Amino acid sequence: PTSNPSPFPSSPPTVHPFTGYEGVGSGNGECTDANGSLYSYVQYTSVATPGNCATKCSDLGLSNQVGLGSSTADICHCYFDGTAPTVGVADQTSQNNGSGPIAGVNNSTGWQCYRLVTYVKSQHWAISEADDVPANDVPADDFQTNDESANDVPAHDESANDVQANDKQSQLFRPAQPTTSSAPALDATFDAQMTAPKCSGLTSACTAPASLLQGTAANNEPNQLGVRASNTIDNCRDGTSGTYNTDESIEWLSIVSVDPKTDQPWELPLRVGGRAKIITGLHAYLVGNSDPSNDYADFYYSTDVDPPNWSLLGTKRLARGEVDFYGFGTFESEPFTILDSSQSIHAIRVDFRYNGNPSANACTGGSWADTDDLAFYVAPNAPATTPL
Repeated sequence: PTSNPSPFPSSPPTVHPFTGYEGVGSGNGECTDANGSLYSYVQYTSVATPGNCATKCSDLGLSNQVGLGSSTADICHCYFDGTAPTVGVADQTSQNNGSGPIAGVNNSTGWQCYRLVTYVKSQHWAISEADDVPANDVPADDFQTNDESANDVPAHDESANDVQANDKQSQLFRPAQPTTSSAPALDATFDAQMTAPKCSGLTSACTAPASLLQGTAANNEPNQLGVRASNTIDNCRDGTSGTYNTDESIEWLSIVSVDPKTDQPWELPLRVGGRAKIITGLHAYLVGNSDPSNDYADFYYSTDVDPPNWSLLGTKRLARGEVDFYGFGTFESEPFTILDSSQSIHAIRVDFRYNGNPSANACTGGSWADTDDLAFYVAPNAPATTPL
């Protein structure tokens, strides 16, 4: 791909989709509820991008916000379930009948709707704190770090002592035994020893947010570490070409536990014998400002991380209508079964590429390829039951 201007807006946002938001519709209307009703909203003008609109809405700090709308006329609407607040610095407030989660859009020209994704967990898994586990009680099958000495840590990374301390804590983190209780959804943090995002506890959904993955092949990602393998556990490197917000990029990456009867996300933890699927936010290169069909996402799963043994779950070829005006969209792998192995940390990978074919080693390394991994704990096998 080569750089081409994005048609809407003229200056694309720095981060999109924004953490916690997902696009609804195809840029053809304001957000509506299941009955087609418009939500109450606070309006701001002269807000040029959806990202700036998200900041305006977040600054209100209200729990009944359901999403936002951004228009080509630089107008921002912060939508609310029920009553919208009266805000002195806003341009206007409108009270409407919309209620519940955002379900669709109306026919207002020039508007793009974004739904605020929230998770409410009534029960959580008990995760053993590192300080509560004796050092000599670490399971033998937990992730083993490499043998590099502290002196090999790059000067611009964490100090050698901090890296060793973090590594020790990750080894001591010991998942609780499975029950029928639900598990929390967790955001991953960057693991300097694994050189990839990792969730450090049992979870029903583990997500590497945009703050860890933002970037494309030719641009430094947040955890570059001096090489182009910033978010992979086996030194797979991104390509060397591309412009962020124009070419291919992985924006965020999740693995979610799913109900084996419906293959829909639920609150039981990721566990051996359970079902899961990969969900990811991608930015595609658009041919003629609308066609992403030259882009392919390869989904991989590994039962080990030291070293990984990648299995191809399938490939998604992007199509018209699956991304918004900017080229962003959300995509899923086919559900798969979490397998037993000698390690309690497993991993997923998305290799997002321009044309070509899947790689035998799960690393195409094409000029515009963006490849990211996510590591996560799995619980021992237990009967799959409805969360309490």
